[in-house]
Amino acid sequence: MGKDISIEQLLSHTSGLPQIEWSLNLDTTAVVKQLMSIKTLAVTPGTDYLYGNLNVLLRAGVIEKITNQPFTTFVKEKLFIPAKMTSTFNKVDLNDVRPSVVGDYTSAILSISYFTTPDDLYLWGKALMNNQFINKASMQRALRPHTLSGMSSRAYFDLGNFMKNDKGEMTLLLNDGSNPDHHAIKANHLDKESIMILMSSDRRKVTLFELNDYIADLEQYNNNEIPASWWLSNEIKKSNFIEAFGKFKTTINERKLFNC
Repeated sequence: MGKDISIEQLLSHTSGLPQIEWSLNLDTTAVVKQLMSIKTLAVTPGTDYLYGNLNVLLRAGVIEKITNQPFTTFVKEKLFIPAKMTSTFNKVDLNDVRPSVVGDYTSAILSISYFTTPDDLYLWGKALMNNQFINKASMQRALRPHTLSGMSSRAYFDLGNFMKNDKGEMTLLLNDGSNPDHHAIKANHLDKESIMILMSSDRRKVTLFELNDYIADLEQYNNNEIPASWWLSNEIKKSNFIEAFGKFKTTINERKLFNC
C-alpha cells in the first residue's frame, strides 16, 4: 500500500491516508500503530483531497531518512534558527510540561505537536515570503490552486488559502487552525506588506477573521463606525435573525455602521 503513495501526495494531502483517531495523551508510538494498522486507504492516492496529519508524520520520516538526523534537529537548525524563531518547539515527550504551553490536546507527536508564539509565527511568515528557505519559483509552484481540494483558492501544499486581485496578482495568503477551542490565523497581506497574527480561545474563530478584515481596511472606518458584521452577529445572539436583520437595516440607513 505504501508503495502506491508518492512524496508529492503526502505534501498535498492526496495520499488517501485516513485521519488520526485522536485521544488524550496520544504520542508518536500510538500514531505509528494506527498507521501500521491501516488495511485500506480512504481513497485511491492522487484522486482526491483528504487533509490528515498522518501525511505530516510521514513527511518527517522522509526528512529523517534523507538527512540522516532527527526531524526536530533538522527543523531547528535549518528553519527555526535561520528565521530567528526562539519559542517554537515540537513536543515529543508527554512528560515535557512547560508553563508557557496551553492546549486542548495533551499530545506529543513528531512533527505534529508543535507549539509556537505570535512573534515566531510572524518571523516564519516573513522568512517564507522573503524566499529564505525556498526560491521564488518553488514558492509559486507550492501556491498554485489545489484542484482536488474543491477550493480554487487553496494552495497546493500546506500554505493555506490565497486571494488574487483583478490583475491576477496575489494579495493575501491566509492560514488558520484550531485545537479545538483555541484558534489562530496568520494573514499575510501581500498588497499591504503586512503580516497579521491573531489568536483567541473564545470558541468563535470568525472573530479573528473579522478582526483581520477590520485591521487590514482600517482606513475605511470613521471613529464612530464598527464593522456591520460584528454588530449583526451580536444582535443575532441577543434576539433572533429576523429581529436582528431589521435593526441592521435601520442602523445602516442611519449610517452608524460600516456596511461590509
